[in-house]
Amino acid sequence: MNAHLATKPSRRSVFGEYAKPAHKSVSRMIGYSLTLLDRSAAEALAAVLAARLTRAERGFLANAALSSLDAADRQIVRDLTP
Repeated sequence: MNAHLATKPSRRSVFGEYAKPAHKSVSRMIGYSLTLLDRSAAEALAAVLAARLTRAERGFLANAALSSLDAADRQIVRDLTP
């Protein structure tokens, strides 16, 4: 038997092995929030983002999310922002 076939593959993904714990918790929370899609999920996500990410990281996510919208949808978000 070949030696490489006898070794058991790692159970952890590259992300799981090298990502910062804060980024992993944010990733899970984004998944939970997208599953629920309600105001309380959005508020909880905002709290986790504020607690776990730097200002630059939150800005990066916000920019990516806004960039994914078309012009009309971006304007709707701007109109909702206090």
